[in-house]
Amino acid sequence: MGFLFDMYAWFLLFDEFGFDLSELKDEASKHIIYCAAVSSCRSKGRKIWFDSKDVNQFLQNTPTKDSTKVKETFKKSQSVIEDFNKKIGVKKK
Repeated sequence: MGFLFDMYAWFLLFDEFGFDLSELKDEASKHIIYCAAVSSCRSKGRKIWFDSKDVNQFLQNTPTKDSTKVKETFKKSQSVIEDFNKKIGVKKK
């Protein structure tokens, strides 16, 4: 399973699940990882065969070093989104 933390993944998080940047806590984190998996499949033209529970189960069964890499990549993408929002004038709630 791949993960792509791109603008599409963030769009899914904000639009489909109704989160915003001020709400990026545990619940949103679970959803952004699912959204990144969806985005990865979409970018590769693959069918989305899983739901968020499947992604969480996959991560629980993944070696710690690999799941840590996914979380680190998420954090990096979060800072990119925050920088983008600062540039366009979006303020945190």
